[in-house]
Amino acid sequence: MTPYEMTENVFRKPRFVAIIPRWSVVPVTRRQTNGEHIFLVARYATLVADLLGSKVNRFLLLDYALRHDDEEAVTGDLPSGSPLAAHKEGPIRNEIYLIVKAADRLEAYFYGIEEVMLGNQFMAEQIPDLYKKFIDALTACPGHTDAVIDAVGAV
Repeated sequence: MTPYEMTENVFRKPRFVAIIPRWSVVPVTRRQTNGEHIFLVARYATLVADLLGSKVNRFLLLDYALRHDDEEAVTGDLPSGSPLAAHKEGPIRNEIYLIVKAADRLEAYFYGIEEVMLGNQFMAEQIPDLYKKFIDALTACPGHTDAVIDAVGAV
C-alpha cells in the first residue's frame, strides 16, 4: 500500500463510520446514522463520568467514545454492539471502557424513547430491555450510586 493509499484510508474511515445507518434490523420511524450515535455517546460519556465523579482524563474518554464503533466501517452496524476493546489494559482503560459502554447503552435507551414518542410500537416493547442494559452498564462503573442512577433515570 502506498503512503497515499494509507492516508486516504485513514481519513476516509471516519466518513464511512459516520454514514452507516444504525438499527438496520429493527423497524424505526427515524433512521439514525452512526455519526449521530457516536456524537451522542461522546457527549453522554462526559456527563456520565461527571455524575460518577470519575477522574479519568476527559481527552482519553472522548477519544475512545469517538472511536468506539470504528470497526463498523467494515462490518456495518452490529445489532449486538461492538466489542469495545479498550478494557484490555489497566484500570484506567477499564474505567473508560465501562463509562463509554454505559453512555452507549444510555444513547440506545434515549433513542428508543424517541422512537416510542414517534409512535413506534415495536420499540415500545424494547424499552424495558434497553433500560436494563443501561442500568447494568452503569452499575458496573466505579463510583456508581443509587443517586447517580436516580439522576440519570429522572431525565
